[in-house]
Amino acid sequence: MQRVAVIGLGDMGSGLAKNLLAAGIAVNGFDLSEARMNAFVEMGGTACTSAEQAGEGAECAFIMVMNGEQVHAVVFGEEGNGGLKSTMAQGAVILLTATIIPRQARQLAEDLQGSGLHLIDTPVSGGFPGAQGGTLTMMAAGSEEALALAKPAMQAVSATIHHVGAEAVMGQTTKACLQFIIGSIFSSVFEASALAAKADASNTDEKIDP
Repeated sequence: MQRVAVIGLGDMGSGLAKNLLAAGIAVNGFDLSEARMNAFVEMGGTACTSAEQAGEGAECAFIMVMNGEQVHAVVFGEEGNGGLKSTMAQGAVILLTATIIPRQARQLAEDLQGSGLHLIDTPVSGGFPGAQGGTLTMMAAGSEEALALAKPAMQAVSATIHHVGAEAVMGQTTKACLQFIIGSIFSSVFEASALAAKADASNTDEKIDP
């Protein structure tokens, strides 16, 4: 049976874990919250006391934490001599599903060079419903070899996987572009709504005959 680690078991990470387990994949999990860990165990996951322990025996590891600093600590440990890098076997795959600053993803890839570990930079879109429903969209940047190795785990949590490049930074860059587009749409809708309200244009339901 394939074994996968999930680091960060909040709204998004718990959905990853749930859908991996539903696909018949064994899951090691770690989170700082005791309540989240208890919920993870109840769904059938294996609780671990650290990212290092979660990486033991895992072929892939999803990182779903809050920021780039936390990602670095998960991969390398608080003092640079622990983390997933210290326990995952040669050829294993780290999946960066957290959304971080693109340059931080580039630095992570550089720091992993020579480690024998693959990195797929794959932030996600779909929010809480997508994570819990297994329908996330993944913007994956990594080698063909890494993607092939991680494919069963990725398909368990995602409905759509876009391969956006080989260089790690491309996943985060694609996600940033998507957020710019969504943000501009929101801004346009809000401005149009404000204009309509000021003009009292929304106060009538009269129809004009053709």
